[in-house]
Amino acid sequence: MEFSKRLRYLPQVHNQRMDRAYEAAIGKFGQPAIAANNLTIGNPDLPPPQGVMDVFARCAAIPDKQGYMLPASGSSKLLTAASAFRARKHKIDQMPITHLCALKGARIGLNNAIEALTDEGDLIALPAWFYPGCLNAVIMAYCKPVFYSVLPGSDFFTEVQRCFDHAKHDFGKYPRLLLTCPVGNPFCFALSRSDLKQAVDYLRPKKTPILSDEAYIYNPFPGEETVSLMQVPGGPEAGVSLVTFSKMFDVPSWRLAFAQGHLGMMEAIRRVDSAGQYGHSYAIEQAAIEAMSGEYDGFPAECGKNYGLRYQAVISGSADFDIEVLPAQAGMFAGLVLPAPWAALGSLETAARFLEHRGKRVNPGCIHGQEADGLLRLALVKDVSVVKEVTRDLCEFLLTDPEQYQVPPDAQSSYIA
Repeated sequence: MEFSKRLRYLPQVHNQRMDRAYEAAIGKFGQPAIAANNLTIGNPDLPPPQGVMDVFARCAAIPDKQGYMLPASGSSKLLTAASAFRARKHKIDQMPITHLCALKGARIGLNNAIEALTDEGDLIALPAWFYPGCLNAVIMAYCKPVFYSVLPGSDFFTEVQRCFDHAKHDFGKYPRLLLTCPVGNPFCFALSRSDLKQAVDYLRPKKTPILSDEAYIYNPFPGEETVSLMQVPGGPEAGVSLVTFSKMFDVPSWRLAFAQGHLGMMEAIRRVDSAGQYGHSYAIEQAAIEAMSGEYDGFPAECGKNYGLRYQAVISGSADFDIEVLPAQAGMFAGLVLPAPWAALGSLETAARFLEHRGKRVNPGCIHGQEADGLLRLALVKDVSVVKEVTRDLCEFLLTDPEQYQVPPDAQSSYIA
């Protein structure tokens, strides 16, 4: 049986090599120890506000509120609450609810936005290390990704220009869409207001919209600033910003996100979304309205404060080992640069051997693109003491000789991106 050729281009988030490493580690260290030291997935560990959970529990117990919810794009009360929340947080005028749409999570939001704003064969400009869901959405929409660099030391706007010029030269056309991450995912650098403003001005005559993935926009580290596309002059007319409720209030299982921006683009996204989705449950809608009522506005920043402390634990944990940590200003991830012997081996094999021999889990950078293969990603989802311990153990491990570790004879280290 033949399957879609597109599958070969999707990031291998799960692969046989890491599965074998996990099996070996379970036998050696036990599942509880590995779970306690798992810094792979960005699963928020801080409890949501109790008042929000009380509303959720109360509404979930109402028998006649368990049916399908319409419209799929969210009730007017939910969208009004979201619009007011964003206006308060970004200190901007409140936008009409016609400029918003509730979505079944950020990943589905990415898919729907790309399907609504592009056609088969279009080019889409992506950051050159990327959240796997971004590349998935591009490939499954039958579009072609072209990349701009966000490596340390690169200039965002210069790289966007270079990407568009190369696309025009190589393919005879500019990208149909620019996807940005004002707070980088997987490695949490932050774009400035000037970065986004330059992109808006550059793309306006090309009539190229911006899709701004703002998952971690509300989780800045103490003293840092994050900027939404909606705050930039011309931004609301230039594209759409996508924010996830999961990372705003630590409820990823609710699969709730919001798109906001250009009216015509929002109408297109709503049309795609309503064709394939029902709305959220009554309990989720009511709890989300409570969360965005104003009483809990400080909660996302409190999460950012905790992530910032854990990021500092990575910095201090690596300080004695001369291992480079990528700069970050917000979000819930840290990136470590592999020393030369391990970089030559690749991030997938490095992460697998670290799991097999130390019983601790980190993400190989290669699942975020070839440009990230010289990196490992740590999710800041455990207490400071655990993050620091895993960091120190990892850095100590990275100073050893890779050849001293036995590798299973049938281990698969290949990776396609």
